[in-house]
Formats: sequence, C-alpha cells, structure tokens
Amino acid sequence: MSVVLVTVLTALVIAPCRDDAQTVPPPQAIVDSNTVPRISTEQLKGLLETATAIVIDVRTPESFAAGHIVGAINVPLPDVESRARELRDLARGKAVVAYCSCPDEHASIAAGVILIRQGVPGVSALVGGYPAWVKGGGKTGK
Repeated sequence: MSVVLVTVLTALVIAPCRDDAQTVPPPQAIVDSNTVPRISTEQLKGLLETATAIVIDVRTPESFAAGHIVGAINVPLPDVESRARELRDLARGKAVVAYCSCPDEHASIAAGVILIRQGVPGVSALVGGYPAWVKGGGKTGK
C-alpha cells in the first residue's frame, strides 16, 4: 500500500512538469522550497530593463529552442552543478533568476538549491515559470 501511495504522490509532483520530467530530481532531493526565493514576472521585467539579472532556462534544449525568455541562457538542470562557477562569474553581482515550465517551479527551485550550495549569490526562481512569463506578456524568442 505504501509503495503505491509513494508512486502516486511522486507522479503528482512530477506530472505538472512533463516538459522537464526527465530532469527533475526526486522530491526528497529538493531542499525546503523556502531556501530559494521566488520572483514575479513583473519583478523580473524590472531587473531585465535595468540589466541587473541573468536569466537561466533550466528546461531541455528542445524546449528552449521552441521558445524562451529573451536573453536567457539555456542550462538544463542536469548541467547546473557543473556550470555553477561559470554562472557565478557571468552574474558578477547581478541577480540570477532560474525558470522552468513547472507551475510550481520544481526544476528552477532545484537549480536554485544547487547554485546556492555552490556559492552563487542572489539566486531566485521565477513564479509560474515560462508559462507565467508568456501569459504576462514577457518578451520571448526562439
């Protein structure tokens, strides 16, 4: 019974991220979601207008190619840890905002936890991810 319950709960957690399901770590690997601050689409628009943020798309390269936030860098979740130093150097004091396609920011929070553990300051996750950005009229590119 408990195996079935765990399987169902895991499916419910990952299912909303179907696009990112192959890259989302199991729920127990994600540190408390409060570890990574969230940022709204409006806040991100302001940071981008003032060039005070770098944006990291943690989705698959295929999803990135289909559409992404203008100026975003594609760093699929499995590559975040190995590229943390590069991202820290690229940020140089700017905010670092990660996003995915998950309505609850699962993959972007996982990326944020990795980056914070690797010493990258100013990391946050975009609330609602790419779908919220598009819905909010944010600039997108292909």
